[in-house]
Amino acid sequence: MKSLAMVLFMPLLTFTVQAAADSARDTYEQYCSACHDQGAFGAPIVGDSEAWSGRIAKGSVILNYSAINGFVGLVGVMPAKGGHLNLEDSKVEDAVQYMIDKSW
Repeated sequence: MKSLAMVLFMPLLTFTVQAAADSARDTYEQYCSACHDQGAFGAPIVGDSEAWSGRIAKGSVILNYSAINGFVGLVGVMPAKGGHLNLEDSKVEDAVQYMIDKSW
């Protein structure tokens, strides 16, 4: 019976995980890529593991807090929610995780 349940629900789980990944990528592309693709205002470029390593080492709680509330560092500036204050916190967190995943 367990194997039947797995066969029936695995496609749904896979679809749900893929939909979440697509949503995070979409949020990144719409709201974050303008700075994080180019390094504007000192933003770490997605995929540059050296630029991200120190940030990732601080942990996702700190990264999410900085992305949601804004941050002024020695190297760059992160406006709260990238300047898109209408963006839901959960969408920001998803985009941060997307960038971490691409930069680790």
